Amino acid sequence: MIVECIKEGFRITNKNWQVVLLQVIVLVINFVCFFLFIGIPIVLAIASLGMDIAYTKDILSGLFENPAELFSKYLGLAILIFTSFTFYLILASVLILYAFAGMLGVLSKAALNKEYKLSFHSFFEEAKRFFSPLLWLFSFAILIVIVVFIVFGVLAGILISFSETSPPVSLFITYFLGLLGIAIGFASAILSAYAAIVLVVEKGKVISAFKNALNFIKHKPFAFLFYIILIVGIIAVNIVLITLGISFSAVPVIGILAAVLFQIMINIVQSYLIVVMWGSLVIFYIKGMHQPLHTPTVPTYSI
Repeated sequence: MIVECIKEGFRITNKNWQVVLLQVIVLVINFVCFFLFIGIPIVLAIASLGMDIAYTKDILSGLFENPAELFSKYLGLAILIFTSFTFYLILASVLILYAFAGMLGVLSKAALNKEYKLSFHSFFEEAKRFFSPLLWLFSFAILIVIVVFIVFGVLAGILISFSETSPPVSLFITYFLGLLGIAIGFASAILSAYAAIVLVVEKGKVISAFKNALNFIKHKPFAFLFYIILIVGIIAVNIVLITLGISFSAVPVIGILAAVLFQIMINIVQSYLIVVMWGSLVIFYIKGMHQPLHTPTVPTYSI
């Protein structure tokens, strides 16, 4: 079933290749926004500090002797950088989530309907339809994870404080809790991924999407392994590409140009593989729920 789902993921990705193009466009827009909202303020900050470079010793001594005065002197610059960074994070998150909503909606329709043909209009319709539900879903997931880790941190602090008298026990508890925290985070990411797929395929609500995703994973524990296989596959491909990129950058004369071109190719391949991964997960969920693939019409669900 693994190979079959991955093949289907490649098939619907290749058939709807415009989704990959849109993901690359979003990547380019984010890069431009990063330069505008992060790069330019940093350049201004460096230029401003460069004017005072001759007084570096005075700045360092003032940092310890009179930090309030130094802070007030560069307060406007610090506010500018912080505001720009915050605005960039919000803008990038909205763009990424909007593109993700459109991608997941398109992949869901392509998996359920063999006759489905992607158009940019339909992509934006799917993005508009699922942007708000997915925003609530991931916000809810982040909130739950934060609460879990707060409780987890408090319990960890209590256990470590009680084990301070025995260094080996304290070290064991520290490593054990660290690994447990990583496992919880990874499990939460997998559950959220399947919840997003359930939300789009079933067109339900956020809470029911999490419940159905949890039930799906309970009845199909192989879903964890399938997700891990896809992630490991993408990481392996990225390692190979990055290694080749480093080799290209070592070429005399044309090394820098070759490295830049290769980096662009890496970004395109990464976008392609991400779409394949989500397409494979959608196929896996639909097959796991025993729903027929490639029906002539897309089934409707009441919200």
